[in-house]
Parts: sequence; structure tokens; C-alpha cells
Amino acid sequence: MHTLFCSLRSPFARRARLAFARLEIGCQEKMIDVFAPTQEFLNINPLAQVPVLLTPQGHSLPDSSAILEYLNILSKDDIWPTELEKQRAEREHSVWAVGLMTQTVAHFLETKKEHPHAATLAECVEDIERTLKRWSEFLATERTQPQARHFTQADWDLVVALEYADLRMPGHGFSKRDPKFTARLQEAKTFMSFLKSSPPA
Repeated sequence: MHTLFCSLRSPFARRARLAFARLEIGCQEKMIDVFAPTQEFLNINPLAQVPVLLTPQGHSLPDSSAILEYLNILSKDDIWPTELEKQRAEREHSVWAVGLMTQTVAHFLETKKEHPHAATLAECVEDIERTLKRWSEFLATERTQPQARHFTQADWDLVVALEYADLRMPGHGFSKRDPKFTARLQEAKTFMSFLKSSPPA
């Protein structure tokens, strides 16, 4: 049995959690408080970051992107398209979505400082807005509106990023910037695994 060390609010851990669910690969989830990690977890990942996968053989694999590569091999290419150009495009937009998660986390952590740096906060918002604009252009010009069952990894990464941004930066309304964002979130919510993994407020 695989064991996935994760936290309830981590968008990176959620990427892996959703992949395990849709691939129907058995996985035990072990929740970690990343702000107060146990020694057991630090022995597995000294960086104290989630997610970390513990394989049935007892080997550890940190980082959501590395875990997705592992699952792609395990599932015989069910994560990424096998056609080269399609895979390139999906990976590009997946990286954009993961970047949205990264900048949202950075913004949130900055707000928790005693003296948040205004320039840092503004830079995070600028990066997010610029990336969402590119996502809007991509959805408008390069893709047809998919049904939820046809979601790609990049689609899942986008909706995870949007819902996390709504949680951590609610005043910005990023998920409502484009009707296609709202539609994708609505489609994702037809999946029980997406609903069950939604981060608590």
C-alpha cells in the first residue's frame, strides 16, 4: 500500500491526492501539520514539505511533480498524453498552474509576518494575474470546453490552484476573472474526490 504524507490545505499535496483517486490506485493518506512536523516526518523529508510518497517498498519520494511522474509510469501513461506536442502543451500549462499555487503560498506566508513587505505581496499578485491572463488566452484559443471526465492534468492543476487562491486570497476573486475558470471549477465539483479534498476554511 502506498502512503501519502500530506496536509489538508496544501495544493501540492492535493495534486497527488486527486491523481491517486482518479487512477484508482490504493493510497493511505497521513495528514501532517507542516508548521509543527513530527520527527517521523522529518526523518522522511528533512525539508518538512508535503507531499511525500512512501512506496510499498518503503522508499520515499517528495514533491508533487515527482510523484505524478511516478504515477504516470505506474499507470502506463495515464497522467500525460503520449503524443509529444500534446504532452508539451499540457506540461507547460501544468507548470503555470503550479506556479499559481507557489505564488499564492508565498503571498499567504508573507501576510503572516509581523511586518509584511508590500512590494513582495504586490509582486505575488502581479505574477498570479499575469499567469491567469495567459491561461485565459490559452483556454480561449487552443482548447474546446472539456467535460469533467476529460480533464487533463493541467486542468486539474488549474482548478486546484484557483480554489486554493480563493481560500488564501479571497478578496481578489481570481476564480471569477474568466467564466471559463468558473465553469471548470463547477465541472471539477462533479467529482467526489475533488469535493472531498477541498481545503477547509
